[in-house]
Amino acid sequence: MRHRLRAVIAGSLVVAVACVGGCSGAGARPAEPKVQRASAESTAVVYPVAVTSTEGTAPALTYKEYQVPGWGDFEGYGERFATIKYTPRAEGQPTTLSILDFTTAKWARIVDSAVNFEDGFDILGVSSNDHWVAWEEVKGDEQAEPFEVLWKLYAAKIDAGSMKLGKPVLVDESEVSMHSRPLLQVDGDLVYWMTNSTPNRRQEGVVDGALVESRDLVSGVTTVVCETTAHWRTMSVQQGKVIVDEMGRTSERALLRVIDPATAQNAWSLDLRNTARLSHFPQVHDGALAWTVYTSDTLTYPDLFYRGTDGVTRAVRRGTSNPQHVGRYVFYTGIHVVPNGVGMRKNLTMLGGYDTETNTTFTIIEGDPEDGAWWRLPMVSPYSEDTFVVSNDLAPFADSPEAAAKAPLCIRRYTVATN
Repeated sequence: MRHRLRAVIAGSLVVAVACVGGCSGAGARPAEPKVQRASAESTAVVYPVAVTSTEGTAPALTYKEYQVPGWGDFEGYGERFATIKYTPRAEGQPTTLSILDFTTAKWARIVDSAVNFEDGFDILGVSSNDHWVAWEEVKGDEQAEPFEVLWKLYAAKIDAGSMKLGKPVLVDESEVSMHSRPLLQVDGDLVYWMTNSTPNRRQEGVVDGALVESRDLVSGVTTVVCETTAHWRTMSVQQGKVIVDEMGRTSERALLRVIDPATAQNAWSLDLRNTARLSHFPQVHDGALAWTVYTSDTLTYPDLFYRGTDGVTRAVRRGTSNPQHVGRYVFYTGIHVVPNGVGMRKNLTMLGGYDTETNTTFTIIEGDPEDGAWWRLPMVSPYSEDTFVVSNDLAPFADSPEAAAKAPLCIRRYTVATN
């Protein structure tokens, strides 16, 4: 049973990596008012030949652990609330959403099904903070009939006292033949979403391009933040700035843009000069950048790079994923390859970090994934000076269906000593 469940997880990870940035092969949007495109700077990354960091000691850390029902996906969090998505394991059942209150450890379901579940929609993408939850509802099969897929983007306010949601508001909707499924993120009272478009025979006048929009969930005002005739692979929001990476036309090489939503102009840009595919979302904090790139000898986990405000790029560690800035540190998940018999090796999972001031790495947790040691950081996390949150779903690693039904999703909220 354990081996079968682990195979399901491995397949899910492959799909997650492949689908970041929108999995549809088509998309477009009718003509919109043009916003001036931010120009690229001449600065570019110069990659080091080898890893230069050394292994050191972790800073003083404390954590509080919470347990909620297993078989969940930890989707996002704020200072008080975290959101968990439960994808059904039985055909015909709806995806549900729940929240965890860090202050009381209470857990409550907030969405029983997609708004349009009876019409064939289900929930996929989710983003949240302490005040709002936004989610994407999708109808159709992107693999079988990509032009027939419909999506709708909703948002609803969290009532902190009752731990319930207000009435969902439809933010946007389309079909993937018009524009791709949205990447979305809630930031304050705003929800941002990005789509790509591609010409197709189904609609006339559709051109290549990417678009980021935002909606003020209090006033209801929707704004075109930025658009381009190129394609953007990912979109995230860090400290009020929109971060996108522009895909190369004929290569994996990406141009990172940090955009000020107030002006639609680049706060700064950087040519990443990557020759292999980027993994997930580059993370930006006050002019510093952490990102991961796949290489030929890291087929499962990519390599972590860090570029500080001094403009120097450092190769931090091989076998990492999902970097997150927390004060002076960058935390990440990864693998540690160890001997396992004569001529054999095995991968241990780990949660670690990087001290940007001392150029040292450190290990917080390390263990065998066969024993359920698989702590993960979300792909996109809010910046904090001293806290970060990780999750580990024990249900897929249980030895029997009965044990899996009782196994929890564990969530840890770490605090870094700042003295």
